[in-house]
Amino acid sequence: MRIMKIFFISIIITAFGIFYAMSKVTDSIVGSVEGMMCIECQKKLIKAFQDELGKEHDIKVIVSWEDGLGSITFPESSNIDEDTFKKIVTQSGFEVNDVVRKKNPIRNLPQAKKTLSEI
Repeated sequence: MRIMKIFFISIIITAFGIFYAMSKVTDSIVGSVEGMMCIECQKKLIKAFQDELGKEHDIKVIVSWEDGLGSITFPESSNIDEDTFKKIVTQSGFEVNDVVRKKNPIRNLPQAKKTLSEI
């Protein structure tokens, strides 16, 4: 009887974990950013994304001044769009060229660069 109870509890925990993971569906926006000249520019844009979109949300920000790109990954349920991305970049003093939205998370810089190169 004890083994069955442990088995059912483990099934419930597993099902909850799967449901939680599925509810965290994410979108990403990657854009080509011009005008960043140094690491301070990179920090400025990261801070702008965090200040505007909030640090408490599940938002991942990747910015590279050397590669001239910015990327944000966020829950699909957020109302973040390409115009929001462009507004944050331009208000930070930089220019945006190409912007692409993907239905998957961008986890690192090489992945962001690859996504941007596909447009």
